[in-house]
Amino acid sequence: MGATAQQVERKVQLAQGRFKNVEFVRKTWHATPAEGHTFEDVLNPEYWSHMANKVKVGDHIEVLPEDQTYWALLMVTDVGRVAARVMVLHQVQFKENLPVPGESVPAEFEVAWKGPQMKWAVIRLSDRSVVLRDFPSREEASKALVEYQKVLSR
Repeated sequence: MGATAQQVERKVQLAQGRFKNVEFVRKTWHATPAEGHTFEDVLNPEYWSHMANKVKVGDHIEVLPEDQTYWALLMVTDVGRVAARVMVLHQVQFKENLPVPGESVPAEFEVAWKGPQMKWAVIRLSDRSVVLRDFPSREEASKALVEYQKVLSR
């Protein structure tokens, strides 16, 4: 007498040894790409050449560049001696840190994120001097630049 599909109930369970606290399985790293490093650069395996000996397959890397224009969560999928391949698990683009549509920054200036100490700043391009700083957003720095120019033109 053979068993029918309805009579045989398949019971599959995860073994205890396969259920672990994540801290024992992988590490989460944080990377702060320097000014001028693009998201495409971050996805290049050679970008991680100096970290390849620290990471392992399955590790996560949180990426938040200096200009804070995006945040991404990457997973290491392959590691070599001088490279680490990563895949994007999640990425968020921060619109408030991108150039404002219609924003007219004069050619002789730049609005840029200068890190947690100086925050958003206005830079004079001729000598790369920071002329205004400590603004919480790109938009506020741009508005301050307009006022700054009004003062200069008097």
